[in-house]
Amino acid sequence: QDFDIHMNLTLEDAEDISDGKTVKLGKILLRGDNILAVSLPDEES
Repeated sequence: QDFDIHMNLTLEDAEDISDGKTVKLGKILLRGDNILAVSLPDEES
């Protein structure tokens, strides 16, 4: 939903998808210095 000059991101309805499992996180603040990759899920998901 939003970002700043440090690439800090606020995300709504965020989900952690790893090892074939999905965990709903809700609204989160993702600190820019910790971001390795951000991607959208496949259309099939």
